[in-house]
Amino acid sequence: MLVIVQKLLEISMRLDKSDRKFLRILGKLLGAFPVRCSKWLEKRLFQGTWDPVRKYRRRIRRRKRFRSDHNKDQKG
Repeated sequence: MLVIVQKLLEISMRLDKSDRKFLRILGKLLGAFPVRCSKWLEKRLFQGTWDPVRKYRRRIRRRKRFRSDHNKDQKG
């Protein structure tokens, strides 16, 4: 999701530099979503209701568990 927000913000910044008024307005509308989304994620992070590291740690634990099981099978 964060990649999508980043791309939308980049597109919005490019459109803001356009000579056409319609494209500048479109750029501002596209830029509103990433700003709101980042504020919402920041709020969740500081309230403690969202921990982005937990998902990353689970993924690493699963990999380690799988590799250790695989190594046991090869040794025995």
